[in-house]
Amino acid sequence: MDFSNATGPLGLAWFAVERAPRPAALARHLRDGRLGSDTFVPNMFRLIALHYPKLEHREEMVRRLRRANEVVLSTPGCLGSEVWLTDDAVVTIGTWETKAQSQGSFAALKQAGVDWEYDERESRPRMVYALVETSDG
Repeated sequence: MDFSNATGPLGLAWFAVERAPRPAALARHLRDGRLGSDTFVPNMFRLIALHYPKLEHREEMVRRLRRANEVVLSTPGCLGSEVWLTDDAVVTIGTWETKAQSQGSFAALKQAGVDWEYDERESRPRMVYALVETSDG
């Protein structure tokens, strides 16, 4: 699939590096009709992080985050994990059934020895957004 002409929110160009397969938990939610733009899923938690690697470390950052993606997808409660590219950032998006389960995923990263910490290989601090599903009423 060619994403070279795809645009996302605010007209930003998005290039798919890796789109994670849907784990069983997410497939179950989709099958049961519990996920959708108009569906409330109590306590669902999502993290969106923008990583800004220095140019000479960009490919390494993608590899590091793909490895982190593999570990996160294997943890309980993870509904999905993706790695995307923009012109200047590597974007990670993770979704869990609850915030507590996301914390379990980060513990698993540490235990697996995955290199995902911020350091001098990045040109500026990461921008991280934590999102919690809200009810519409």
